[in-house]
Amino acid sequence: MFNYFKQLKVIDLSLLLPGPYCTMLLGDLGMEIIKVEDTRRGDDTRVNSRPIFNMVNRNKKSIALDLKQEAGREILRRLVAEADVFIEGFRPGVIDRLGFGYEQVKEINPQIVYCSLSGFGQTGPYKDRAGHDLNFLALSGMVGIPSHMDLPTTRPASRVADLAGGLVAAFSILAALMETQYTKEGQYVDVAMTDILATWVGLVMPVLVKDGKALSSKESLIVMPGNDMFETKEGKWLSLGLNEDKFWINFLNCLQEEFPVLGLEQWKKPAERIRKKVELHHLIKGIILSKPNSYWEEVFSSQDIPWAPVNNAVEVMEDPHLMARQIFQEWNNPETGEKERHVRFPVLFSTPLHENHTLAPALGQNTEEILQGLHYQPLDIEKLRQIKAVGNQS
Repeated sequence: MFNYFKQLKVIDLSLLLPGPYCTMLLGDLGMEIIKVEDTRRGDDTRVNSRPIFNMVNRNKKSIALDLKQEAGREILRRLVAEADVFIEGFRPGVIDRLGFGYEQVKEINPQIVYCSLSGFGQTGPYKDRAGHDLNFLALSGMVGIPSHMDLPTTRPASRVADLAGGLVAAFSILAALMETQYTKEGQYVDVAMTDILATWVGLVMPVLVKDGKALSSKESLIVMPGNDMFETKEGKWLSLGLNEDKFWINFLNCLQEEFPVLGLEQWKKPAERIRKKVELHHLIKGIILSKPNSYWEEVFSSQDIPWAPVNNAVEVMEDPHLMARQIFQEWNNPETGEKERHVRFPVLFSTPLHENHTLAPALGQNTEEILQGLHYQPLDIEKLRQIKAVGNQS
């Protein structure tokens, strides 16, 4: 367990997936996460995606506040005064109107690290646009650039933009906290999911554009004949990653006896493989389709060839390697009496992280505890409940 992080307090006003994933990671590291929700409904994922809510909001406390009331805003100001990190995920301007923009929060706590996590960022012509994961993937080029020889563009199964935003936000918050230790001054962190994805696309831009023209899958060097997904005889799919010449040679050598066409000298030359990549791709496609998945698993695993099955959701959870790495863990939910499958922190450390996980809190579950920590007296807390500036546990 990292004892340094245990000293840090995060005020989390984010909702849905990106911000809560960020603070899930920070909470897994040991930080105290106080999730601030409205008194009526709370985070929408409580209702429409409860299993996901339970996962990304573990190790957090919930306080329900009505920030349209001065009494609710005063509670948040007191929380801000003793916090190290403040994170919000609203569209630009929303949090300022509530009185908790960066400049307003900075007046209360000059050393705070303040993170705004949004789709398009706090500046630029798109900053006020509504958007969700697929919109950010589309605008950034992430789903529009060539990726397969034959298949049309598709969105990833996971919410890549949301999770990338949460991950980079957590990384950036840690960087800002380190700088704050030296300067004793706060930091404002503007994280835009579209920016992150655009930089990822930008890393491969040299092989996507030529003479000002976007290249097609047949023209772009990023789409290779043996770096794709292929269907096997019984309808299952596998992936090949024959990017490097040594793997191509292994692939050709192990199959040329049964499939002599792969023994042709032209396929041993990288330039020819690229020049005739459509022909070679369809040749491989037919060969893979001629045998069952079990055959390819045996051949490829014994010949040092980069391959993997295309797993469905159940197969992912039952994969022996991922099971050995303990990616998925089961927790008992005391509310339902059922077991829930959670994912662990995505990195293993030589100093293990704490294992005393707490389940996602009920809406307002920790309101009284947090108010007491802010030195509110019982009569004051009851008055706040009566005027509905705070919510009851639900």
